[in-house]
Amino acid sequence: MKYARFNKPLTIALENEIYQQIKDISEKQRISMAEWVREMLAKALVEVGVREKIVSLTYKLTSENESFTG
Repeated sequence: MKYARFNKPLTIALENEIYQQIKDISEKQRISMAEWVREMLAKALVEVGVREKIVSLTYKLTSENESFTG
């Protein structure tokens, strides 16, 4: 039996220029616009997660340093 890989639809409104850029890129890569958007969202989430970890680590290190000097 086949199961749907993607089952949460998301509708967004885009400016014409952004829509056209995504369309052009996805056509060049021979993938659907939806696939391109999913890939970019996944990359953005990884980047945000990495940033959050860095900010968290920086805060932790700053707090530890303050406790040593304070």
